[in-house]
Amino acid sequence: MQRSMAAPLALFVLVTLALLVPMAVLTARGDRPHPPKPRNVIFMVGDGFGPSAATLARVFKNHAANNLPAERQGSIHSPPMHPLRLDAFLSGSSRTYSADSLVTDSAAGATAFSCGLKSYNGAIAWTPQGVPCGTVMEVAQRRGMKTGLVVTSSVTDATPAAFAAHVPSRRMQQSIAMQYALNRTADLVLGGGRAYFESNQLIARMQQPFAGSADAADTGQRAPYAYVTSRTDLAAARTLPLLGLFAEGDMPWEIDRDPTTTPSLGEMTEKALQLLDASSSVEGFFLMVEGSQIDKAAHPNDAATMLREVLEFDLAVGQVLDFAARDGRTLVVITADHETGGLSLGRGIVTDRQNDSEAVLETRSFAAEAAGHYHTDYAFAPETLGRVTKSSEWMVFEALSSLEWEPSPACSRFSCSLRRSPELRASVVTAVVRTLEKYATIQLRHSEVALIQEVVDDFDALGPYGIIRALASITSARAHIGWSTWGHSGVDVMVYATGPGRELFMGNSENMQIGQRVAELMGFNLEAETAKLGTPVMVPDDHALHHGLTARWE
Repeated sequence: MQRSMAAPLALFVLVTLALLVPMAVLTARGDRPHPPKPRNVIFMVGDGFGPSAATLARVFKNHAANNLPAERQGSIHSPPMHPLRLDAFLSGSSRTYSADSLVTDSAAGATAFSCGLKSYNGAIAWTPQGVPCGTVMEVAQRRGMKTGLVVTSSVTDATPAAFAAHVPSRRMQQSIAMQYALNRTADLVLGGGRAYFESNQLIARMQQPFAGSADAADTGQRAPYAYVTSRTDLAAARTLPLLGLFAEGDMPWEIDRDPTTTPSLGEMTEKALQLLDASSSVEGFFLMVEGSQIDKAAHPNDAATMLREVLEFDLAVGQVLDFAARDGRTLVVITADHETGGLSLGRGIVTDRQNDSEAVLETRSFAAEAAGHYHTDYAFAPETLGRVTKSSEWMVFEALSSLEWEPSPACSRFSCSLRRSPELRASVVTAVVRTLEKYATIQLRHSEVALIQEVVDDFDALGPYGIIRALASITSARAHIGWSTWGHSGVDVMVYATGPGRELFMGNSENMQIGQRVAELMGFNLEAETAKLGTPVMVPDDHALHHGLTARWE
């Protein structure tokens, strides 16, 4: 009996080994079965969006926005928090450093996504070797997919530009606009930046039929762009190509936006999904959506404004996720290019010099706190931000406008008058204090008024931006929220993914690997696309308009 069972048992062992050994080899090599190819790709970027910003938005949405009593916020008596739409799809994290810095800028960060490689800070789809690199959006269009860009910054800003243009410096925004008009890589372009298109009559050019290459004709790019400039016109749009420019530069902050005239990020995203899905063939579409102004609000450490930008971005994420769930063939990847501001939730507040137990904070981002020792309760107060109804930028410009200040070039005359006149400086301080009390519903302390006086006295150094920082510092301190920088930080950021191929985005990875994996899933050859690129069109001396505009920080 033992002999009769030996042969079948040996055969079973051999068959099992034959099956297991190749699988073990594949596992050891890191190979994996190729997931199904998506029909559509929606790539969303929360510019400057870090883990702390997500936490702040979630807490505010659940507690402060629902008027939960302060003593119950975060306590065992408070109900479980409802997640953001983002939360259910958290897959991993991304290392954000660029080719030349441990702290990236948006240009290098977006180039990592679009070209699948790391480049230097400032590069727009441009390699460290000084040549343009092919992007996933360019390959998508060449494959017959419809393409779109939706942002709340100027459409010529770093992130959208890195998907559809090629310049060695992000500041070359006239060249970026020119390339949009000539190359027509995106079938749909929605955002701000009208001034960059008006300067070279590019809007009129884009409203004409496109006499491009045969490849462009194959993807339906010969049709002229429809052009819209208002929320009403956008809602009425029915066809592609579509160009929507809703501001001279960056669009208004969400906290300041007039909903009767200017579309929100969510509204632009909804229209983009509708038009791209209706117009795309079997090849599908590629859409990049950016919550641009999370970053731009975090630069001056304006927590209340940044919070509203995160909540609007999450609303747009919800629309995308709902579309992807209905469609079943759409890959959604959501991440950030970097974190901005070094945001922390909970900070030591200086209250009294009598019991100085720790060194007093000297960093000016912690200004508006009276000198003394730390008050270190384990808490922060996001409900404070709920009482702020306008951005710090809005408040400062309203205050200065009441004193007949105007943006450049009249600004220089105002600065001279301010330098000579203590009475005018006192009037500026009074006007700023009144607007802050009006829109933030707080009564200022002596130390906070002194901070405003300090930046007004030093108006020549930073102009209105210094006062904007001061107001943002005051509201942040009141909310027990801290910041480490007015620039970017080098922390890892989150990656969210759902749809076909989502498993490729799990774990911690380099930012360039995100772009590489999107290309892999879609069967895109980025190196071949790079080889096809010629010399990009650039506007000579392309910096003047950028510096002439009142541009927000980067």
